[in-house]
Amino acid sequence: MQVLFDKYDCIPSQEDINGKGFDHWYTNMATNADPKIPDKTIDYFVFASGFKADSHYVRSQDTISISDHLPLIALLTVPE
Repeated sequence: MQVLFDKYDCIPSQEDINGKGFDHWYTNMATNADPKIPDKTIDYFVFASGFKADSHYVRSQDTISISDHLPLIALLTVPE
């Protein structure tokens, strides 16, 4: 992953996954976990510079009960 962080913009960023609130970026949990609590980040958006990340988050409030995998949502602005 470090190679991608060095070359491209990523969501979540290194700062996101290593800083305060890092657990907000967890997107996966054990399939047999009880209770279902996400415990690792395995999903990233990787994109070229020039795109602007307007908003980004892990959708967990209404998805945690239906899968062991949480969706990563991002709204990007495409350069003109």
